Amino acid sequence: MERWVKVLLGTFFGSLGSFIFFLIFDRILQHIRRMRTRGVEEKNGGDSSIPMRVKLNKDKANREEMEKLVYEEYDTEKHEVLAICMETPTIAVGISLFMNDREAEYYWEKFPECCVKHTSGDDFIFRNLMTAVSYWGSKWTMAEAVNFLVQSGNLVRNVSKGTTRQWRAVNQFEEKHSFRFFIQWTDNYVCDEVCNDELWEELVNLAKQLVNSSETELESAWENFPVEHWKRKRVRVNGINFHLVPHPGDIATMEVDRPVEVTDDLVEYLR
Repeated sequence: MERWVKVLLGTFFGSLGSFIFFLIFDRILQHIRRMRTRGVEEKNGGDSSIPMRVKLNKDKANREEMEKLVYEEYDTEKHEVLAICMETPTIAVGISLFMNDREAEYYWEKFPECCVKHTSGDDFIFRNLMTAVSYWGSKWTMAEAVNFLVQSGNLVRNVSKGTTRQWRAVNQFEEKHSFRFFIQWTDNYVCDEVCNDELWEELVNLAKQLVNSSETELESAWENFPVEHWKRKRVRVNGINFHLVPHPGDIATMEVDRPVEVTDDLVEYLR
């Protein structure tokens, strides 16, 4: 018999023997594991579960404290903010999500009459951006990231250049309150994390829904928002916020059709 034939046959039968030995050895190990498991179950009376005692606490304060310990998909241990402004020539909407605190604030306002009358091009978009930045700037103090979405690609480019009047207007608040501002376009943005993509997308949809809603429909717009159970309140901005972007002509007095009381009583968690 040729030498190469002997080597080939030896390799084949050696491999076959090793495979058969593995199958037999594996069956023996499985049998031993089953015997041990059966012995433990017999020792515990057939109950392998861990006994637990659940105590229901109806105290609201304790319940809210426990809810803070529950894992949230979108919250973070860092001071980070996700915000957006959306507007028409007559309506301004802004939303700010405080990720670490699990809180949301928003406003829905009509632009003052003078701003509507003397607007030039897309100035109303820049006007609403500065309204949001000036109102929430102090609350964004020391934020590691303020991711801000706007509907104008041109405004994003102007703020990002670092030499324009739009950049200077935002930068004065960024330096004063020591937060890091990252502006992006609603039609072409990049999330910092993949898991937040749904939240960013739904935030854009929510802002669009709010800007096209009447004042009586605002709360219902939040129903399908991923973090609608977070503490939430509506805030009111004023004429000073709107007029950080100047316009020619007289400044009209800002009117509120129906006063809305802004308190710290935020929406309760849904059960």
